[in-house]
Amino acid sequence: MFQGIVSITPRVTISPTTLSTGRFGTTSSATVSATGQNLGGTYSYQWKKTGETCTINTPNSISSTFTGGGIVGFSDVYCDVTYSTTGIKISSPNCTITWTNTGIPITSVTWSIASASTSIYNGTAQSVTVVSTTPAEATYTTTTTSATNATEQASTTIIGNGSYEGTFTSPILTIVTRTISLASSGSTTFIYSGASQSVNYIVSGTVPQDTNWSVSGTSGTNAGNYTATLSETSANYTLGTSTFSWTINPKTISIASSGSTSFAWTGNSQSVGYIVSGTVPEDTAWSVSGTSGTNAGNYTATLSETSANYTLGTSTFSWSITPTAPASFTVTSVVNFSIMNFTWTAVGGCTYQLWGDVEPYSGYSIYVNNITETFTSYAGANQFTYKFYVVAVASSGTSVASRVATVYTGRAAYTQVNPYDSGYATQQPCCLTGSANGDIGLKSFTQGTYGITINNVFVRNCILNGNFSSLLWGTATRTVRWFLSNKSPQNVNFPTSSFSSAPAPWNSANAAAAGQPFPATQAVTGTSGTITYVLRCSGSGWSTNNASGVSGIFWFSGQWANTGTISIFVPADPSTISYSS
Repeated sequence: MFQGIVSITPRVTISPTTLSTGRFGTTSSATVSATGQNLGGTYSYQWKKTGETCTINTPNSISSTFTGGGIVGFSDVYCDVTYSTTGIKISSPNCTITWTNTGIPITSVTWSIASASTSIYNGTAQSVTVVSTTPAEATYTTTTTSATNATEQASTTIIGNGSYEGTFTSPILTIVTRTISLASSGSTTFIYSGASQSVNYIVSGTVPQDTNWSVSGTSGTNAGNYTATLSETSANYTLGTSTFSWTINPKTISIASSGSTSFAWTGNSQSVGYIVSGTVPEDTAWSVSGTSGTNAGNYTATLSETSANYTLGTSTFSWSITPTAPASFTVTSVVNFSIMNFTWTAVGGCTYQLWGDVEPYSGYSIYVNNITETFTSYAGANQFTYKFYVVAVASSGTSVASRVATVYTGRAAYTQVNPYDSGYATQQPCCLTGSANGDIGLKSFTQGTYGITINNVFVRNCILNGNFSSLLWGTATRTVRWFLSNKSPQNVNFPTSSFSSAPAPWNSANAAAAGQPFPATQAVTGTSGTITYVLRCSGSGWSTNNASGVSGIFWFSGQWANTGTISIFVPADPSTISYSS
């Protein structure tokens, strides 16, 4: 089995195999290519020539150009290619260069514009010029086309002469329009004066050779916004800033008062004086309103304008008609000794306030507010003294007080009910009435002039008047009772008054209390009448056969009292009214 390195000779080609240029010219590149090695090495290159003398420009590169030496003829060039791994060198096929009989070429031209360009119209002819050539010493003839107006085009062509050859044409230079602009010069704000006014301006960018432009809109009279406008009729101009705004502002007009602005109410129309400033004779489109009035109140004088030439400064001022005190303030009546009715004379444009104070006086305060009529009422209390006055109220202020009315309300007649107490008085009602079963001790209480109402009856200190125990004998029960006429039931028990055999029906031992009340509510209507109380002895066994048993002898006595109420009529107290300033 064979083991070792296999060497393969590379295959070398050249491209192109022919080149041609002038005897002083430089060819385009020739390039070699080596193939067939697979051992991973590199190639090195060495260009060589035969025939007419020329210069190899890159002798150790895979490609090279070649420059002639000025001799007409042929040169063969080739490249030796060496493979680094094996050291094998292979020469490429030849490339034949033909050197023709031509002059020194002009290889490049630098123009005043690098490429197709534009130039702004300036009123003069413009052209493209040669800045430099390669070679710098080259000679040539020049053909130039110039341009002046917008859209025209300029160009230049050179042709080598003498020992130089070559033809070059410049990029195109196109003339474009020139931009012209308008700007203000000085103030652009004016105030209406009634006369024509003009704004100053500057136009930039124009040239003397073309005056085909104009400016309009630079004058005006009335207030408003204006526009100055630059126009052109030339193809050589383009408008930049073609307008600017300027203004005639409205003139400020104002109103002010002339003289007094406060008047007292009289009931007649009154007018305030005024002055209007800032107007001009050429424009009278203004007016003043609100300078007259009759009623009390605040008024506003107003300056108005209907012209665009005016603007309002101080357009209003205030003035007033102040209220005066209402006249003829009168208390017309006092109803039910409490409700007081008032009237007064109107003050135009006002509402009213009723002020009052009540005795003991401590200071007036509003009793009735926001009165819209010329009358009102106030409900007081009877038997009080009040003081009242009225004031007129308007937006312009409050009047001074009217005259003062002093009112005593008085009172109606009435019945006054007072407590009533008769006081204790000794009574001796207990005498024989002449029958064994009868009433003894009849007692009547008479009402007063306006009536007495008895609510309670009191009895105390009932004692035996002598020794009449013999009158109370036997086995029958005797009862001493109150008898109240006009009351049902008519028998009201006397406390501890029932005895079968005793020295007396009521004695100090039985009546230890200070008094014994009996519910005995009873009244007699009207202004007179009586309430009758009777001490009744009932039962059986009353004896009339005793030593002193004659009618009229007191058996026993006691102290009686009654309490209740008494009604007294009080006559009416009339109302009184008086006035003071």
